[in-house]
Formats: sequence, C-alpha cells, structure tokens
Amino acid sequence: MDIETTGLDPHSDRIIEIAATRIVNGRVTENFHTLVNPAVRLSPFITDLTGLSDGLLATAPRFEEITDELTAFLHLDTGTIGGTAPAEDFYPAQDSAIDTLVGHNVQFDYAFLQSELVRAALATDQAYRPYTPRLLCTAEAARALIPREKVGRYRLDRLAELLNTPHKPRHRAQADVAATIDLVAELSKLPIDV
Repeated sequence: MDIETTGLDPHSDRIIEIAATRIVNGRVTENFHTLVNPAVRLSPFITDLTGLSDGLLATAPRFEEITDELTAFLHLDTGTIGGTAPAEDFYPAQDSAIDTLVGHNVQFDYAFLQSELVRAALATDQAYRPYTPRLLCTAEAARALIPREKVGRYRLDRLAELLNTPHKPRHRAQADVAATIDLVAELSKLPIDV
C-alpha cells in the first residue's frame, strides 16, 4: 500500500491518493486505487511533490465515500466500518492467514489509514473497528540487509536506483506501490547475515 497526503500529521492532514495491490502466493490478484478529495487546499509543496492539484482532487470522492470499497479490499467487514457481528467474524483464528500490510515506511501509511477510518466512522455514525494487519516495512528490511554506505538514506527512490528495479517511485501512490513490490522482490534475493 502507498498513500499520498496533504502533510505529515495523520491527525490533522488528510489522504489525497491511495493505492494497494493484493498479492497472493507471489501473484497480483487485485488492485485498488483512487484519488481522494481532502476537503482542504493543498500546499504548493504537496502539489509540486505529487503533481496533484486542488482542481484535480475537487471531483474525487471523499474518504468516507470510498470506505466500503476500501474496507472490502482490505478484508474488513464489507459494507461497514464497524458493525455488530461477533469478534470471531472479524478476527481470524490463530492458524488462519492474516493479511500483511506492506509499505515503505509502512507505519506512516498505516497511521493515516487508521485516522481516516476513524474520521469516516464519525462522519457516518458507524462503529469504528480498527484495521489490524501485520505490518512489513521495506525501509526497515532494507536497513537490515543493505549497508548505509551503499544507499545513504533508505528512501524508496534511492533503493530502487541501487537495486535497479523496473518501477521507479514518483510520489504517486500507484507508482510507489509498484516500486515497493519490486523492492520486496529484490530484498528477498539478498543474503541475510545471521
């Protein structure tokens, strides 16, 4: 998953673009992508960084309008943010597969996603149920596998360049998801020093 935002604070800034790709047994099975109208003006910095503008986002859906589709994609209970079904309906048994949310600096994306889900629940008077996947951060994995002197900062663009991945990140959600998938594939080929 990758998101683009109006700023760095998940409590006061908003998601403006979100993309995710579902991979099962190493194969892409499904994609999700949308622009999101944040209902606030973008700073010139964010417009320059992402290429997204207030005009482009004006006709995009607001986050609460995409929540049902997004929660279905994330395998939350389809059609609601919360709901009243028993906990066992939402949380798989210990031996069943639990989705892993993968991203570059995934905690950033995850924090924004949680904040937007809370805001959407409040805006629609639905009960909030947290999304609690396992998290896999490609930046952390790269720090463990690639010496700093080879890469400098562990930014997605620097790692993509170092590992010569096919997709290059551009501060746009779909391109960055593709670059992150490439990065996972390349990192999995590196030897692990134990």
